[in-house]
Amino acid sequence: MTSFALADLQKQLTPHVPLGKSRVETLCLLVLGMISARTVNLTHIAAERPARAKVASTYRGLQRFFQHVILPEDWSVGIVMGLIGNPDRWYLCLDRTN
Repeated sequence: MTSFALADLQKQLTPHVPLGKSRVETLCLLVLGMISARTVNLTHIAAERPARAKVASTYRGLQRFFQHVILPEDWSVGIVMGLIGNPDRWYLCLDRTN
């Protein structure tokens, strides 16, 4: 994962996510880390961070994010709307994946 991807994602999410700068950066790290590590294991995601910080420090920061941050239920609506625009017609598809 590159720091450019992290900065670009942070720029996209900032208007839609009601969090401070460091929390948005951690959220972006989580998203890009899950993509590049292809897992939701925080240890693997922490190892993907493009920084000089120790993996253990990054891992603890990710734990703190989940411990202290509570996002509103509809926080992702603005992001999805910004990405797909405002189509004339909507199709809602649901599956039963848990």
